[in-house]
Amino acid sequence: MRTPYYFSGTILLVLAFVFSGCHNNDLGYGPIIENNIYFFGPNTENIEAKLQEALINMNNNGIIDLASGKYEFKTTLSLDGKDGITIRGAGLNKTILSFANQQAGAEGLKITNCTNLLLKGFTVENTKGDGIKTKDCTGVTYYQVGAVWTNGANEKNGAYGLYPVNCQHVLMDGCYAYGASDAGIYVGQSNTVIVRNCKAEQNVAGIEIENTSNSDVYNNTSINNTGGILVFDLPNLLIARGAKTRVFNNQIIDNNQDNFAPAGNIVGEVPPGTGVLILATDTVEVFNNTIKNNNRVGVGIINYLTIDANVLSKDADYDPYPEHIAVYNNNFSKTNAITPSTKPFALLFTIGFAGKPMPDVLI
Repeated sequence: MRTPYYFSGTILLVLAFVFSGCHNNDLGYGPIIENNIYFFGPNTENIEAKLQEALINMNNNGIIDLASGKYEFKTTLSLDGKDGITIRGAGLNKTILSFANQQAGAEGLKITNCTNLLLKGFTVENTKGDGIKTKDCTGVTYYQVGAVWTNGANEKNGAYGLYPVNCQHVLMDGCYAYGASDAGIYVGQSNTVIVRNCKAEQNVAGIEIENTSNSDVYNNTSINNTGGILVFDLPNLLIARGAKTRVFNNQIIDNNQDNFAPAGNIVGEVPPGTGVLILATDTVEVFNNTIKNNNRVGVGIINYLTIDANVLSKDADYDPYPEHIAVYNNNFSKTNAITPSTKPFALLFTIGFAGKPMPDVLI
């Protein structure tokens, strides 16, 4: 009676090995292709060229499986016009795609015109530009993926860590962003978005929702950024208005990092010590959050004329005023240790409050 038990156990072990993505790739073999699954390892010979070739030639509903380890790339990896593709690693801290020596392109992973896309279980490091960018895609899931710049706060870091733009039906779940010179987790000009269970730290903006509609941002931790969570509508963009964003059940803590955005970036106007900043957008709810030790303002609600009084001469259809904003049931606390700043927002937040406690919510 023990033989069948031993045999079935052996089958399970073999299957586990096959689907783990190992396939001896650590010895330099591969890629191995089985049933539209492309298995790679960090020592796969000529990994950059072979992985890019697979991204170009694979059929719809294919899988790129990246075993645990560190992969070195010198150029952007791109995927375009596919349906049902999965790119998966062994874990956010186990499969690392390094672009520290990048020579061509700006993004680490650039994905365009795809549907039903799953990115899972890997981290992109030290890209020249954005970490992972998805554009003009529908049905996008970022699950336990990361974007990191290992030298910390530096204006030479890429702008955006995880970056869906012009996308529909986006889920970002269990992700991580560190060191972005604009926003760690950024969603722009998109519709129907969930950002949950993510962590953003040491970015200029931890999480940013921009010109985007129907978004839920919840159960996230945004810590040690310049600004914790930003909800913006900006002028002169293809999608002119965003609306209906809910920010709830988040930990928004210690966002007092000096602003290290390159000159000219709008996020460069955000002063250190900003918990939540709502700029020129409509129908936003901020509730049930812990907003702690953001030492300038807990929630700021600002019109765009504050930073550009002439914006309507540049975009006549732009609405600079935030409307229908609800802030309730949040837990606020902070110290009085405010980082000095000459940014217009900072002056607005502090004028009239010299020597007095700042309110938790400033309109």
